[in-house]
Amino acid sequence: MEPELLAWAAYLLVSALLAWLVRRMVLSGVWLTISKSCGHCGKRVSLLASVGDRCPHCGVIWSAESAHRRTSPIRKALAALLPMLLLGLAVWAIAPQALMYFSPQDRPEWERPSWHLFLAHEIVGPDGGAMVWVRGGTLEMGSSHQEVQWASTEFKCEQDPWLEYELFRPDVQVGSYWLAKHEVTNRQYRLFCEETDRLFPAGSDQGPDHPVVCVTWDDAMAYAKHHGLALPSESEWEYAARGRAGRRFPWGHDWEAGRLCWGARRGPGGQTFPVGCFPTGKSWRGALDLAGNAWEWCADWQPEYKLSGVPCAPEPGTEQCRAVRGGSWCCGQPLQLRGAYRRCCKRETTDISVGFRCISRVQAVD
Repeated sequence: MEPELLAWAAYLLVSALLAWLVRRMVLSGVWLTISKSCGHCGKRVSLLASVGDRCPHCGVIWSAESAHRRTSPIRKALAALLPMLLLGLAVWAIAPQALMYFSPQDRPEWERPSWHLFLAHEIVGPDGGAMVWVRGGTLEMGSSHQEVQWASTEFKCEQDPWLEYELFRPDVQVGSYWLAKHEVTNRQYRLFCEETDRLFPAGSDQGPDHPVVCVTWDDAMAYAKHHGLALPSESEWEYAARGRAGRRFPWGHDWEAGRLCWGARRGPGGQTFPVGCFPTGKSWRGALDLAGNAWEWCADWQPEYKLSGVPCAPEPGTEQCRAVRGGSWCCGQPLQLRGAYRRCCKRETTDISVGFRCISRVQAVD
């Protein structure tokens, strides 16, 4: 038998035994016991005490006054519902892995059905990096005037010209997709260069687990296409960082300087950290480094917002300007590290603070 099946069978067996134990404990009065007093010593005894039983405190045999009472309807209901709830949670927990295991094996893991992938599920993507599932939904992109004013005042940065680009607030319906858990690393990109006879960017000279930087938008697109992936649209990127709740930062609404790599907390050598060094900065779907470390290329062009989850064709004259999101190690203002903050770079830009991550759009049954 396959190891996965053995593990799931053992898991369900242990869960069933635990459910049985819970039921016995509820019925026996170990949990939720309603006590009464011994007629001789006055100390509390179990409600299930019956005639002929001996008091555990004074040793006197109980009289008819301490006769056994019927199990209450509430306890009977709990004895039935608690084990069912426990078994239900056990099945729910392994459903995503079981669904993946029994789905057609001739399809890549990220293209198989995903009825239960609203759980924090994670797989290995086609480029060898971890990918997390982002279940689609509605996103209110950008910021209101009040939010921009609050951010300017809170972080004492009222002269940032890029703030006006986040003022539009469309409701965008974003589909489900797999998102790279972290930015593409030097190790991953170097392997891609070896497979495609490309030159590795000389400016990306930190360790193999640091995010690759100094890559153009076209370089990032080539990497994504090579692995059957894509760059996220701005709405997909922002939805992954903010979720339906519209968080200011991937981890929540409050600024916490220790949750990311930024201008006041740079990595070794004064630039990036290796990817995944800030688990407390994870997003609502478990993605890391969506704020800080390196700016991330998006498929969209600037400055207009897109009203759908898929990037639109650029208008004439705007083809060279592509969106970057998330902030980086060189950002000294927390305002620039919010999920709604937008900037752009020319597509041929190679900057030591700009990298990327990929997504895989799938047709999923949520």
